[in-house]
Amino acid sequence: MNRAKTIILGASHWQARVSDPDIATRVMRLAGSRMNAVNRKLFDLYERDVGSTRRTLHRLDELAEHPEHAVPYLEVLMQNAVSGVFGVAEASQERIANEWLPKLLGDDGPLLAWVERIVAGGGALKLYAGDTNTILGIYDWIKDEPTLGFSRIPIDAEARFDLGAGFGTPYVEDLFGASFVALDLHPPAQARSLGLALAVQRGRRSQRRALDAGEHEAYYQRLDRQPWRRYDVFEGPLPADAPSYLVVSFGFLSSTVTSLSPHQPVLPPKLRPLQTTVTALRRVLELAMQGKDVALFTLHRATARAYMNRAIFLRFRDHRLVDHGIAAEPFQGKFARGVLPMRRARRRGT
Repeated sequence: MNRAKTIILGASHWQARVSDPDIATRVMRLAGSRMNAVNRKLFDLYERDVGSTRRTLHRLDELAEHPEHAVPYLEVLMQNAVSGVFGVAEASQERIANEWLPKLLGDDGPLLAWVERIVAGGGALKLYAGDTNTILGIYDWIKDEPTLGFSRIPIDAEARFDLGAGFGTPYVEDLFGASFVALDLHPPAQARSLGLALAVQRGRRSQRRALDAGEHEAYYQRLDRQPWRRYDVFEGPLPADAPSYLVVSFGFLSSTVTSLSPHQPVLPPKLRPLQTTVTALRRVLELAMQGKDVALFTLHRATARAYMNRAIFLRFRDHRLVDHGIAAEPFQGKFARGVLPMRRARRRGT
């Protein structure tokens, strides 16, 4: 009998907490399944009951019961917290873990206070926790990936959309050498008001660094000018007033993070991770079904899945698939890592 693999920590305060079916532990379970440098340090601080670590994580778990306060990437929340609390731009997970986490989780609880200010001000914690995680340069490798046929992607299409754009469209424009319209629920210019910490990575993850003040401002100015159209993939079809389309999606189409759209249907928990993928693909295929020239390029950054195909290029014309390219990555080793969930007992009485 084949059973899905799950993460089980050894005897620990963390494991005891997440094993209790009557306590909200969504953030701690996801962090336990992604033991990067930041989450490993959090685990250590939690086990030793250092400062405000436990009450902060417990509060994050409580807040995450509300979709707008979900925490897809705890390490991204910490990166933005370092900026928001101490005014320091930092992107190195090792430095965040070893230098900044003990300060964020001190006895006076600066991280917890920062989180509560966001919530009290009507902000969505999810926006600071990786709902839009912008890392410039991270996709440069696709230009040289031979199986994708990057040079065949029709950047001369009349309509070019960055689907679920977040704050990455200026970088997408640089990558493809063409302009795009950002399609998203929120305008790109919102990045400035949120004060999100942006990073750049050319090459290995260890080379990732935060943008300095001048680089931040230059990128914010591009986001201020970025063409944008409010679009909810669950609400209606893509605009269909052009003969040819190039739709790109970096992370959104394959997202396993629950959408904040009020129009998404209510599905059983096991089906929700694929909800955005199925709906977004449907919108692209609706254009192809009209016989239009439609190209789709998507690259996945799924939080809770390890897909074999890291990047996919498809092109439709006259109701037929006429070209395609795939970058397969069976073991998720070079560009991404999959996530194994932590085991969760059923709540009592269910």
